[in-house]
Amino acid sequence: IHSVFRTTDNPFGMPLPDLLMLFGSYFKNKLMVQSGYPNEKLIVFGNPVYFNIDDIIKNMKTENLKKKYDIQEGKKIILFTTAQFQKYYSFGGQRDYDEQILTALLKEFANNENYYIILKPHPLEKYLKSYENIIKDFNSKNFEIRQGNLF
Repeated sequence: IHSVFRTTDNPFGMPLPDLLMLFGSYFKNKLMVQSGYPNEKLIVFGNPVYFNIDDIIKNMKTENLKKKYDIQEGKKIILFTTAQFQKYYSFGGQRDYDEQILTALLKEFANNENYYIILKPHPLEKYLKSYENIIKDFNSKNFEIRQGNLF
C-alpha cells in the first residue's frame, strides 16, 4: 500500500518520524542497508528491560535464591521451566513433554539431599494439577512449583 504514496520526494511512501529509537545496532544496520533509511533518523536506544541490568544480576545470585526460599547451603538447584506442553492443553496437538521431563527429573532426583528442584511453569500455564500429582506420586520433598518471578 505504501507504494501508492511513493514519490521522488517521499521514497518510503509514508511520513518518517523525526527519530526512530531502536533496541540495537542490528536493526539500525538492517534499516539503513536494506531499506536506505536515513542514518540521522535512527538512534540505538537499547532494550528498557536491561536498563537496570546490574540490579537484575545481583538479584539472580544463587545465594539470594537460596536465602529467599530457605534452601540449605551446599544443595544444587535445578530449575525446570515448562513450555506449556502437558496433556491438559490441546493447542498444537496434545503433548506431554513437560510431564515426561518432570517424571524423569523425579526418577533421578526425588528426595536426593544434594538437590532442590524448582518447577517454574510457563507464564500462561494455569493448570498445575498434573505436575502436582506427579510430584505427589513420588512423595518428593525436594521439588517445588513456583509461579511468578523467582527473584
